[in-house]
Formats: sequence, structure tokens, C-alpha cells
Amino acid sequence: GSGLTCNPETVTLQACANSLCSTLYTGAVSTVVRLEGQAVGTASFSGGSGSLLFSQPTGGTFSLDAVGTVPPAINNSRCQLGATSTSCGISFADSGLLLQVPNLLAGKLTPATISAVRKSDNALQCVPAFADVDRQVQFTSTYVDPAGGSESVLVNGSSVGSSASNITLHFDSNGTAPLQVRYDDAGLLNLSARYSDNGDEGLVLNGADQFVSKPYGLCLQTASTLSASTDCSDASCALFPGGIRAGDSFPLTIRAVGWESDNEPLTAAQLCSGNITTANFRLADIGLSSTV
Repeated sequence: GSGLTCNPETVTLQACANSLCSTLYTGAVSTVVRLEGQAVGTASFSGGSGSLLFSQPTGGTFSLDAVGTVPPAINNSRCQLGATSTSCGISFADSGLLLQVPNLLAGKLTPATISAVRKSDNALQCVPAFADVDRQVQFTSTYVDPAGGSESVLVNGSSVGSSASNITLHFDSNGTAPLQVRYDDAGLLNLSARYSDNGDEGLVLNGADQFVSKPYGLCLQTASTLSASTDCSDASCALFPGGIRAGDSFPLTIRAVGWESDNEPLTAAQLCSGNITTANFRLADIGLSSTV
């Protein structure tokens, strides 16, 4: 719901097939995105969703909408900012915090950056707002998809949730401070930052970025096998736990798990031992195959 005049902003579009947008129209779609009634670009996509990158050179709050959709949309476009807000107003500031959080593996510390910037006087560029200083920045995080969870985002070792967490950062000569981000689950999240100091001429800087946290792999499990010490040498013995024989159905569980170590083999022996469970992972129609 906020952007910088010196940095392009991305808007994500979804073609909804029902009122809750729980089902998407997956055919080809084209629509014109407008900001305060002025077209900023045309988004063409298929598969249910797409995105558009655009710039806004002046500060203020502007109304966002989509028109001229092909095939025609039955209902008007609507907006969602964050997990719950339905406002279509997007604000652009001449200065702010530029958060850059890459997509990451669940459970693994990932480098990110935050920059305090302002619009340059003569070009649509970001220049440092302050340099070589320590500043206390407030961080918050919200769930986007799915809309809830039990894990918090970790920023430089501090737990960050819906309530503001104060973290002291050192900004270098370019107005940039390094971050270490970790999330022990899967999903799409929004990380927000805010700097406010009445002693610094009332300077207030805001920024946000969304990132995806994905599982490291999938743990496939059956019932445990017989121990090596069990004497099972004739045809009357059930070779598979539970008396299951060739041709019978057997239970199989699939568990999405997070990172434990780099280059960990994608085998049941490795992924099913010690890896955290990413409870928020969602994926339908996972394909299965087998090899003798």
C-alpha cells in the first residue's frame, strides 16, 4: 500500500472466478491498470495471476483500478493491500525505507538489505537519506497467503510479528544496512519497516517488501520397517508392516520440511530426520512416481 517516487512499484493482479477469489480464471487475460484515472500499463497474463511494474514520479495518495479487461469482467475491479485492507489508495513518498528481501528457504538465514533513501533533486533516482549512522527501526510482519500462522519472522535474531519490534541498525555511507531474515514456515509474507525521530527534523520513513518462504523438500514416510534382528525368512512372514503384501494399498504421508543444511540430499533418510515441518505449505495435485 505504499511506494517510493524514486523506485518502481509492482502491483499483482488476479482474475477471480468467484466472489471470494478462492478460484481463479486461468485463461488468457489482458487489462489496463490505471492510477488516478491515468493508464500506467497493460498487464497480460494467464494461469490466474500476473503483475505490472510502474513508476509514479510525484508523491501523494492515488486511486488504483483496472479497466478494459479482456475477456470482459462481470464485476468492477477491487483491491487488497496486505492481508485484510480493501482500500484502493496507494501512497507514494519522496523519501522512505527501501526493503529488499529475497525469496528464501524456510528455516535458513537469508541476507537482505534496507536502505534509507530520498528522491534526487533532478532525476527519478534514490539517493541516501542518511549515512554512517546508527538508527533504531521498527519492524512488523503480516501473513499474506495463507492469512495466518504460528511462526514469526526473525530479523537479525529478533522476533518480528504484528506488534512493532525495535531493532538498531548501522547504515553505511550509501544509507544501506544489512539484514539477516529467517522464517520457519512456508508462505507469502509482508515485512514492514518504519523510522521516526522527532529530533531529526521530524523525519518519518516507511517501507515494506513481500517475500516467499518455500520448503527445502518433501519428506515421504510409510510405517517403519522391521528391525534387522527380526527373523523373517519364510513366506508366512509379513515383509511390510501391518501385513501388507504385493498388490495391497499402503499408507503414505508427505510432509513439507524446511532447510537444515546446505546440499542436504533429497532422500527420506535425510529429509525426515531433524528438518522442521512447514505447516503453512499448500500445494494441490502433487505428482507421484516410483522407481524399482
